[in-house]
Amino acid sequence: MDCKRCGKCCVDVPMTPQEYRELATRFPAIAAAAVDYGFAVEIRGPCPLLAADHSCTAYEYRARVCRMFPVAVTGHDGASFTLAPSASCPSAGTVTQGEIDQAKALHKEYNAEMACNWKEYQATHPGARQAAVDFLASRLPARTDAGGGCAGDALASVVERYGASLTRRRVVPSTK
Repeated sequence: MDCKRCGKCCVDVPMTPQEYRELATRFPAIAAAAVDYGFAVEIRGPCPLLAADHSCTAYEYRARVCRMFPVAVTGHDGASFTLAPSASCPSAGTVTQGEIDQAKALHKEYNAEMACNWKEYQATHPGARQAAVDFLASRLPARTDAGGGCAGDALASVVERYGASLTRRRVVPSTK
């Protein structure tokens, strides 16, 4: 794609703990912005690895979600996640089908690794469900449903459905 280096994609970046550890070993500055949920890590705010010219100082080591962008998860069709160019990217119109296909493969790997992390975390942490709700809440705008329920209830439902979906598919991470 034709990146405009606007830096919009380098804010509130989610990653697996494994991706975070690799980055933090090479680039300790990232630790100041990291929020560790146990099964996932989020770099809050602008990524400290973003250079003044909006290039990535960790480009060759960047997380999968960074490698996917400007393709992003846009929804779920009941069977799988849907991915498409992100509306927030000024270069989204230059994304090819091949780039979307590559992003789908990266997303599948990310989900497999997250499923393993989630399974381990859930087995050892009684507050795992709330940690997942907190993580998802950090990724989505706060909102309530028309019936007066809270966003936490909706997110908890997403956590439960997602966990069940991964279990049904028996997702296994790649060994790359």
